[in-house]
This record gives sequence, structure tokens and C-alpha cells, in this order.
Amino acid sequence: MKKISMLLSLALAIAACSTDNTPDGGNDSGKVRLSFRALTPGTKVVTGTGDMTLNHYQVFVFDASGDLEANSGLIDGTEQGLPSLELSPGRKNIWAVGNANRDLTTAYGVSTEEEFLGIRLYLEEQVNGQGLFYSAKILNRVVNEDYTVDLEFDHMPCKVVIDKIEKNFSDPDLAQVPMYIKRIYLSNVAADCNFDCSGTPEEWYNKKGIIDFEEDIVHYEFASPGYGLAQGGQYNHSHVFYTFPHPVKSDTYGGNGWAPRRTRLVVECSFNGEPCYYPITLPNDPNAVLARNTVYHISKLVLKRPGSPDPDDPGNEIDPYMEYSFEVIVHDWIEGDSYSETFE
Repeated sequence: MKKISMLLSLALAIAACSTDNTPDGGNDSGKVRLSFRALTPGTKVVTGTGDMTLNHYQVFVFDASGDLEANSGLIDGTEQGLPSLELSPGRKNIWAVGNANRDLTTAYGVSTEEEFLGIRLYLEEQVNGQGLFYSAKILNRVVNEDYTVDLEFDHMPCKVVIDKIEKNFSDPDLAQVPMYIKRIYLSNVAADCNFDCSGTPEEWYNKKGIIDFEEDIVHYEFASPGYGLAQGGQYNHSHVFYTFPHPVKSDTYGGNGWAPRRTRLVVECSFNGEPCYYPITLPNDPNAVLARNTVYHISKLVLKRPGSPDPDDPGNEIDPYMEYSFEVIVHDWIEGDSYSETFE
């Protein structure tokens, strides 16, 4: 009986040692399981804007050496439960990409974090109906046991909204001149971006206000002859455009060559049969950059003078006394403040 008791005590001691060497929540294989929960701005915003949908996403986990350790493949954004990956314990960089519409590992042969960050997405891909691009990152996360992380997705593009245009000319003679709204569009559009939305874009659309990309994500054209705008009249219809962010702070106007410059919302009009433009630089703070996941919302644009003859030069008026001023206020992609613009 004493011998049996000793053997039982020894077995219990061995079991206790075995339990102590297993990471909390781990398993006997030495691996840990990382589960993830996808959170988008749609969890914080008033939905129904049409650009809050996470159709699908893909998770990439890189180890401390920068090598790809695991990727999830495409995950349905409506999938219930918590998808997971099995990993070796250690420090990880976790990236996730939403609405890329393809398995990025297959498409690009990603094997390192450096290769992953070298991939560029293009704005023209947003016209495919797959939803706006999202990305999320969690850097230097130590994963030594089974763990669940929240992937906080943000939009990669930023959004420009204009709701209303009003003609309220100060000069009574100019107020009677026929005027039509011809087009509304973005110029100097950042057309490509990496998953971290860092660095200067390699491709631009509608440089200097010359339209070369007419998709409705950056451009709207009125049926000929345009929308007639009488004195005191208003055009009440929201238009939404998208561009990738970029870090360009310096600005350049016109010129024969091209250099990266600030993005503008341009309202093109016909004034007495001649084109004129109302270019709004975004943002107008010289120390601010065009930021991802941010709305530039113009609730009301008031036109008090004819515009510039140059869609890329807000300061080039067609007459010395025709001038305008405006203020740009921005807010994150959540329901919030809007602002008005006045050209006077």
C-alpha cells in the first residue's frame, strides 16, 4: 500500500511539472493560437453611406525577423465567429487588408514584411464594386499564449463631399450674367498607396486640373449645357469623391511640367460662355496633409464672384477685383461637423 501511494505521488508530481511548462492557454505542440476580431469605422459611424462595407479581408503575421509566418487567405467580412491562425510564440507584426479583392499572397508571392509593404493598390481598383480599401496593423505584439486581437480597420482613402452650391454675386451687373455648372471633380489625385499609406504616390490623376480619369469616384459631369445657376439660386445635390492620402505640403500652380502638389476640389462653370473654375485646395492649412480615413465635407459653397481661368490656380483671378476666400475644416470618417466655403 505504501509503494502504491509513493507511485501515485510521483505521477502527480510529473503531471504538475508538465502543466507548469505549458504556456497559459497554450497547447502541447508548443504553438499558440491567435484569433482576431475585425472592427471597421462602420462600428462607430452612422451607416448607409455606401462606403462602410468590409466585404472580405486578409491577415498577415510576420515574425521578429520580418518573415511571413502565417496568412489567413481571404476571409468573408460577414463571417461569424473568430478566425484564427496557429503561430510559434514570440514577437509579431500583424497586418490586415480589407477589400483588396484577391489573395495577396498568391497575387504577389509575399514572403517578407518588406515585400508586403512594397505592394501598391490603385484608386482605379475602387470602381470594381468591391468596397473601399481598408487596412489595420498591430506592431511588436508579443504572443506567448492563445490570444484574441481587435483589428481596427481604417479606410485607406479619404473622402471629399460637397452638398450645395449657391450663386450670390456681390456685383449686381455680374449677377445677371448667365452661368452654368459644367463639372465637379478632384484634381491632383493621389492614385496609388501602400498598405501603411506612407510615402509620396507614384501615380496621379487629373494633374493640374486636366481630366484624364473620368470615373465617378473623382469626377461628375453635367448634361449639356450644364446646370443653370441664377442669382440667388442653389444646386442642392451631394457629390462624393475619393483620393488616397499623401504627404505633399508644398504647392505648385500651373507650369509646363509636373511636380506633386496639393489636391483640389474643382467646380467648373461656364460664365457668359467662357470657362471659369473654383478650385478648393485640400486641406488649406499649409502645415496639414491630406489624411486617410478623413472626410473633407463642404456643406455649402457660395459663389460671390466669377472664378479663376485656371483650374489649378486658386489665386489667378480673371479680374483684379474678383477674389475669394474659404476655410477648410476636416473631421474623421464619423458623423461630425461640416463647413461651408465662400468665394467672394
